[in-house]
Amino acid sequence: QTPAIVTDRPSFTNSPRVVGVKVVQIEAGLASARDVVGSETATRLSAPNTLVRLGMSPRVEFRLEMEGWIRQSPGRAGRDSESSASDLALAAEYQLLKAGARGLDLAVIAGATLPTGGSASSGNADPFARLVWNTPLSTAVSLGGTFNWSAPSADSERVRALEASLVLGTPLWGSWSAFWEGVVR
Repeated sequence: QTPAIVTDRPSFTNSPRVVGVKVVQIEAGLASARDVVGSETATRLSAPNTLVRLGMSPRVEFRLEMEGWIRQSPGRAGRDSESSASDLALAAEYQLLKAGARGLDLAVIAGATLPTGGSASSGNADPFARLVWNTPLSTAVSLGGTFNWSAPSADSERVRALEASLVLGTPLWGSWSAFWEGVVR
């Protein structure tokens, strides 16, 4: 029997489960963001948000990530919208714990974005690391999250960023399910 797939797209929170030996899983999605501060509204749209996951061993996968094409508007007077290809990220995921008796899936993902994009690129290789976890609350409901550290480049300076997310997965009907996710930056 083939196990059910566990996807990472289109959410912020990654899965702590790797895809498995000799498995190639391709995921894609669309992301849209809108930030309103006072009278300014910044928007961002990206597609196809591609993630290719290659299973190397029962606990390791290699990952290629790319937002694809990005269109963003800064929401400030006098600033134009811009469209550009995104950078490519290369990473590896190592599954530290499998739920089993412990009731916790835990993994670490480490990698870097490479300056392959257009005007949306930082122009530098930017490292990142994520600690990803998930625990079943019942046979159908799960709770998970990500602690994300990154060091992106901005205006020739290296910035340190910490982010965290929490996600609750629940069944809807039949084979349909949903997730609710919150992110703190």
